[in-house]
Parts: sequence; C-alpha cells; structure tokens
Amino acid sequence: MGRLRNIAFDSVIGIGGIRPWLDSRGIERKINWVGTGARQIGWYARGYLIAFDHFVLLDEKGPELRTIAPVLARRLLRQGARWVFSQKLTKIEQSEVRKILRLTENAPKSRKFKYALKKKPCSAKQCVPF
Repeated sequence: MGRLRNIAFDSVIGIGGIRPWLDSRGIERKINWVGTGARQIGWYARGYLIAFDHFVLLDEKGPELRTIAPVLARRLLRQGARWVFSQKLTKIEQSEVRKILRLTENAPKSRKFKYALKKKPCSAKQCVPF
C-alpha cells in the first residue's frame, strides 16, 4: 500500500498486477484480498499500520477481476491505474466495488501486529500524535 497507508479510507481491494513479481505468479488480475472497516492502529516503518473490521485473503483462489467486475477491470487493467478512489468511479463501477466488498461480510478481523508503535515517531520538524 505504500504511501496510501497515510490517506483516510474505509475499504481496500487488493488486485494482482498485470506483471506480478516472480514469487507472486497465480494472482495476476485476480482479487487477492479485501478489507473493510479500515482503521489506523499504530505506526510502522513506512506509515500507519492498518487493521480491518473484516478481512479476507484470497491470493490465487480469488476470482478474476474481469469476471466479477468487468467495467472496473477495464479501468484498472487496461488504463493502468494503480489505485482509484470510489468518488472517481462511475455508478456501474461503484456497484461492482460493492459486490466485491460483500466478499468480506462474514470474514473475521485482520490480525493485530505486536510490533506496531503506538505513536508515529517524531521528526525534528514536526510530531504528529497518534
């Protein structure tokens, strides 16, 4: 998620890229994971540590994006978008997103990490309390 960790959001859908890393073959163009009810629970090396109220990890067992959400797949895979916020989606794309998010309805919470810091480390210029 990189720098997106530090932006407010409530749900995330992880999709395998067109050209995956060597060790991630089998997840390309598939829905890999879905998290709903996102919240920042601490700080980690690259940004806020995010936990989800409902989280499902599908990996290579996930459905192909174009099967479950063909219009959204066209935007993300053909146009090369790495991420998109729901406010920028068409009504059809938003309905497809809701369909994907329903995969988490009965999923448990994401696990908590014991190595998360409670507060963001302060820099010389600023300190942001968590």
